[in-house]
Amino acid sequence: MIFLQVIFMLTLAVFLGLLIYAKSYTFVKWDGELILSAALLPYGGYILGGLFAWICQFDWSLIKTIAIETGMQSTAVCVLVVMSISGQPDNDLALILPIASSVIAGFPFFIILPFYLLYHRIADQKQMRKDDLEKKSLSDSSANSQSKLSPGPLELIDCKIDVSKNESLQNEFEVKLNLLEQ
Repeated sequence: MIFLQVIFMLTLAVFLGLLIYAKSYTFVKWDGELILSAALLPYGGYILGGLFAWICQFDWSLIKTIAIETGMQSTAVCVLVVMSISGQPDNDLALILPIASSVIAGFPFFIILPFYLLYHRIADQKQMRKDDLEKKSLSDSSANSQSKLSPGPLELIDCKIDVSKNESLQNEFEVKLNLLEQ
């Protein structure tokens, strides 16, 4: 599996290197104004797509999906329109802005991704610790209750017990009830 990943990454690097070399004359034309205007197309798509999805009261996961799809597809639509309108000699120069826009479109995700992964790793570790503590407390309380009462298979029977008269049973019942509610 790792071998296939290495082969894929090397192939991708070679193709991207060849693409950049073949179209290097277009990168010379990039300046601050072009980068700013190219960034406005996908980022505007992210914002407007997410805003309209929020207005339509979609779930948060759908809002994110619609925002990303709108931002990414806006650059693809721009490329298709420019390619269909202009001929071959003008096509390369006319595609500078849409290509710059599609290159810039993914940058926010590369910035957000490490923080997102770190957040989920910390949340998963906290959940695992919480689950371990709950298992330990349940095993400790069940060991204590079995040593005192030793009910065996009768634990599965649903019955009503008046614990108000016996204080130790009442405390044990409240502890088990709190553990079940958590």
